[in-house]
Amino acid sequence: MGKLQFYGAAVEASEPQKMDPQKSALPIAPVADSSTKTEPNYPELYLFERAYNFIYGTQIDLLSFVANSAEGKINFENARNFYQEFLKRSGNQNVSIDQYIGFLVSNKFLERLDAGKSLRMTELGKKFLAYVLLGYPFAFRFKPF
Repeated sequence: MGKLQFYGAAVEASEPQKMDPQKSALPIAPVADSSTKTEPNYPELYLFERAYNFIYGTQIDLLSFVANSAEGKINFENARNFYQEFLKRSGNQNVSIDQYIGFLVSNKFLERLDAGKSLRMTELGKKFLAYVLLGYPFAFRFKPF
């Protein structure tokens, strides 16, 4: 066969070998059926990316706290602690707690229960949190406020 020489190294090609697929060391992956493919939900991804660009870091922490709570819901006073941390970090007194929580409710990541006395994570909120944790595994920790 042919011989190649470059950068001081010589390579010589050998005769092609016949390979028996039954004795292959590597498993052969099945071909995916195109009828089983699922298209990404682009409107949902757009919503997630847009929300991620506007959300505060403490709001992501709040979503994570709600997701990890025993009943999947928290009382409003627990949410107030995250709002207080936001105020401490940002120094922005122009954002009310209703606006802070309202962002998460209006994007349907949280829902108010018991006449606003508790908050529960929605399915969309769980998907959003997964999107953030998978799409921005380190960057979300450095979101301001």
